[in-house]
Amino acid sequence: MSIEKTCQTCTYQCSLELERGGRCGLMYLRGGSLVNVHEGLILGATVSPIEHVPLYHFSPGSRAFNIWVAGCPVSCKTCVNPVVKASLRSLGLRPLSEDLIDIALRSRSSIVFVNGGETLLHAHWLLKQLGEVKGRMPIGFKTTCSLTPKALKSALDLGVDVLLVEVPPTIDQVLLENVAPTIKIGLELTKHVEVMLVLTPYHKVIPAPVIEALREHKDVPVIIRGVGVSSKTLHATWRQLREHGLNYVYVYLDEDVKYSSTYCPKCKNMVIVRERDVVVGAHIANGKCVFCNSPLYITGEPIKSRSTKLRARRVVEAVW
Repeated sequence: MSIEKTCQTCTYQCSLELERGGRCGLMYLRGGSLVNVHEGLILGATVSPIEHVPLYHFSPGSRAFNIWVAGCPVSCKTCVNPVVKASLRSLGLRPLSEDLIDIALRSRSSIVFVNGGETLLHAHWLLKQLGEVKGRMPIGFKTTCSLTPKALKSALDLGVDVLLVEVPPTIDQVLLENVAPTIKIGLELTKHVEVMLVLTPYHKVIPAPVIEALREHKDVPVIIRGVGVSSKTLHATWRQLREHGLNYVYVYLDEDVKYSSTYCPKCKNMVIVRERDVVVGAHIANGKCVFCNSPLYITGEPIKSRSTKLRARRVVEAVW
């Protein structure tokens, strides 16, 4: 007699059999209960400029301590982080150790960010293990818009400070309908939200439901990230979103200051000048534009790079 159980965590609601996993590669049915087989395990950790996360409005110019985890229910033809979809045996996962948590606390980072695929699938166990970090540093997660509203609220209520909403390169109607509620719930339950749009050769056009969702929250920063897409296409998308009235739009790690910098929505002056991932100029005081005194959707004061030597050293470092 076969035993089946429906997983209610994500919008795909996989029907699982004993010792058979769902689309995410994490949730398995064991002994009649759903378990996360990656619980307590991570892919590794890095320290990077915060713009690499990417987060452009949370302590701009600072560093992020990234904890990388596996698992994602979304099946994209071109993935930003393909390793998160690899099989459990091939990943070489390791436990999240107390030593690594101590390194995070001593890393002089502005945030501990959980990166990978649908990282909120790990929120319940990770936030418990990061309890020592919680009182001293903000903790952020990335979502791929794949969780049900109930599961999303449950995860964020555990104490997520920052949410990066990735809109995957797919025309999956289930995900498209989930973009707007994901942003809305994130704004209600966390302190800071940003959005990452992923463009690929298969999906170069932003679907209308996504644009409508973004127009509802014009102050939420949007970072456009391309995988195998030309700068011309990325710049055209930047202009399209600006024409739709979005106040903060960026092309991920773009070499052109125009597409990497932050503009005041009111006076249109550059308030954060970036060269790719480096803050070289800042015109913000107490969260307001110094030119017109308008409030800006930015958490934390920008950290300006002090020298060209420091700028050259702003690279991703593997910690473990």
